[in-house]
Amino acid sequence: MAYDISFFSLESGEEVEPLQAVAVSMSFKEAMVTSEEAEDVKEISVVHLPDSAQAETVATVENVDTTEFTFRAESFSTYLFALIMTPKVSVDGETYPSIKIAANKAEDGATITLLDDITESLELTDRSFTFDLNGHTWTGKGNSTLIANISKKNVSIRLTGGTIIADAGYRAVEMAKKSTAGVYGNLRMTGVILEGSGSTLTKTIAVASGTSKKSGGILAAVDTNVVAEN
Repeated sequence: MAYDISFFSLESGEEVEPLQAVAVSMSFKEAMVTSEEAEDVKEISVVHLPDSAQAETVATVENVDTTEFTFRAESFSTYLFALIMTPKVSVDGETYPSIKIAANKAEDGATITLLDDITESLELTDRSFTFDLNGHTWTGKGNSTLIANISKKNVSIRLTGGTIIADAGYRAVEMAKKSTAGVYGNLRMTGVILEGSGSTLTKTIAVASGTSKKSGGILAAVDTNVVAEN
């Protein structure tokens, strides 16, 4: 959300700049962050975007429910209100607010580490990762929690140290086969707890190119070697 703040002279009608830093207050009718977003937003930053200089953060507010912002400005142009998301996962020291974003950025074979409990589903195709749950809980939303599709190459998924919970009517983990070629999956779970929703599951899972079948269970793995250990 960005605003172009300007002052105009009453006499000339021309845009003017302040002679010295001035206090600026802005009030909004509603909070920028919804109740659903609140737990994922760490803070709100007000960033000045000058026409011919580097961007500068002029205020940071940790109370994400606020509707009042006050900051000092030496010049006027565009001011951006940026939501700073809470880091949820990390890959090689880089933090991300979402496991989907982390997986898109990560190199194949990387370790994705949870920094907090998360609620989102992730679907991959021909990607191999280690997911270090790091003692946290990963809960699915609107789909099976983790779907690793096997299509054109072997896929290896390792899960360690935490809990994976399936959304209602879905699985915790799926290794789905989308090709009849000689490719396979490997799934290794170490110190992982899988929890289901308790509802009857008849979700379709891909078993080969152009075919599928319905199957229940908290875990589904097609042409996949599965190892579970404490």
